[in-house]
Parts: sequence; structure tokens; C-alpha cells
Amino acid sequence: MDDMQEEYEIAVSSKRWDKKRECYFNREGEPVVPKKDIIFDDVLLIIPSRAEYNRNVLKDDRYAKRHEKEIRYAMLSCLRKRDE
Repeated sequence: MDDMQEEYEIAVSSKRWDKKRECYFNREGEPVVPKKDIIFDDVLLIIPSRAEYNRNVLKDDRYAKRHEKEIRYAMLSCLRKRDE
């Protein structure tokens, strides 16, 4: 989460504003939001237990990266809810 907050602050200072999506975006073009706008209940729903996470990492080398994307997607749910 601190990484996302840092990305948001960099995007704000760099004035990377997307008029269409009405949000700031990082260098990769992904939207970023301040920590205060994150809906933590949405994030908590997708975080597995430690045992489940470790078991999945052992099964699939790409699980950690894919799960990180899922968490980022949940953190940005406030943008999707606002757009609806």
C-alpha cells in the first residue's frame, strides 16, 4: 500500500492526470489512488491465509505476481465504483 501511495504522490507531482478516467496514473499508464480512497473491505476479501498463499506459490511460480495484480485491482475498485 505504501508503494501505491508513493506512486500516487509521484503521479501528482508529475501532473499525470487522465481526463477520461478522472484519475492520476503512473509511468506504466495504470491508475493510482491515494491511500484514503482505497476500499479496504474489497482488498481483504481477496487476501488468502498465509498457508493458502504459500501453498499456491509452491504450485505456481507466477502466482505471487498474478495475486499482486489482483490486489492492485481491488485497491482501485473505488475508481470503478465511482464510474458506475
